[in-house]
Amino acid sequence: MLSLLLRTMRSTKNKGSRPAERLVRPVAIPCLHKIFHDLKKTAGRYGVGTVFSSLSTLSSLVPAINGKHRGPFVSCEQCVVYEIPLSFGRSYIGQSGRCINERLKEHAYSVNNTGSGNLRAHVVRCNCSPSFELTKIHAKFSSQLEREIKEAFLIKEAGDRCVSVPTLTAEEFEFLKSR
Repeated sequence: MLSLLLRTMRSTKNKGSRPAERLVRPVAIPCLHKIFHDLKKTAGRYGVGTVFSSLSTLSSLVPAINGKHRGPFVSCEQCVVYEIPLSFGRSYIGQSGRCINERLKEHAYSVNNTGSGNLRAHVVRCNCSPSFELTKIHAKFSSQLEREIKEAFLIKEAGDRCVSVPTLTAEEFEFLKSR
């Protein structure tokens, strides 16, 4: 980078003082704070435009901050229908298009804090605890409708052992069942 800048500066030096219109493309240089200002000033004297590129962009910082899952409950999978076992033999069945660990983290937060939802209501009423690390993945579907249908069938099949309410209404479920 620096050699390119020096060559460009030498080539414009022979052409006289600063040209009226810029004949050379600007030179891209990684931005290093103290050096940044000095290089720009020196290159400007020779009519060389400088563009500074950042060593790290915002898009590269966000994954570095968020990273992968901290202490994932289960292996990372998306677009799943899942079942969370509860301590007294019942279970919670749900579906998510996002990573299962993100959804389980939300459930854990809801259960441990003042959240809402069927899982939290059952845990408070029954005084049981969910085993997030034993979560079972029943199916994977990229379509939300397919996941909701599978979720409804699993909830219906589990009967009283399941504390979930299906995403689909009873009418939608019966309509799909008749097809």
